[in-house]
Amino acid sequence: MVMDIDQSYLALDLERDQKSRKIIQVGIAIAYPKQLQSQYWTRQWLLDPGESIESATTTLTGITDADIQARAVPWEVMASELSALIVKHNTFINPITWGSGDSTELLSAIKDRAISFPHFGRRWIDIKTFHVVLMLAQGKSQTGGLRSVMGKHGIPFKGLAHQADIEAANTLRLFFKLLGSHAISESINQSVKAAWTPQRTHKSSH
Repeated sequence: MVMDIDQSYLALDLERDQKSRKIIQVGIAIAYPKQLQSQYWTRQWLLDPGESIESATTTLTGITDADIQARAVPWEVMASELSALIVKHNTFINPITWGSGDSTELLSAIKDRAISFPHFGRRWIDIKTFHVVLMLAQGKSQTGGLRSVMGKHGIPFKGLAHQADIEAANTLRLFFKLLGSHAISESINQSVKAAWTPQRTHKSSH
């Protein structure tokens, strides 16, 4: 496996109101594998859930009713701007997520509002599952949230947790780390196999 350094990827994260689970923030990060996190293109949108924000949600995310009133955008605006960014950066067809559900939940919510959004398809790249598989293969513990898992792979979590754009950026950074490690491992394996493959000998004819 060779990592395509010329392909851009998009990581997606959602923040929800704790009780109703309605989406209140959409965050993305877009980057190429070799870019530093400080060079990632990030964006977040606040969305009005049509109800007061739970106090537990505010404690977790810092998002308040005042924030929603001041900065929330219509779903049509969010979908249009997100679509434009996907096209502009020509991102990989499937989004990168920490855990499953964010992309399908977002697509479902957009569809319910009869908004055009021809992106993501039916699949996503779940880095949490990727991590679990790696840990199972190594006989190690599979538990942990994004911050602790990044620590296990030697990557510090940057920024405030439970901010959708920040979570997306850290998810993307972990994806590149795991993708790069796998590519290096595969390259080493292929080199070792090539070195130890018996060379075919040819008998000369007389």
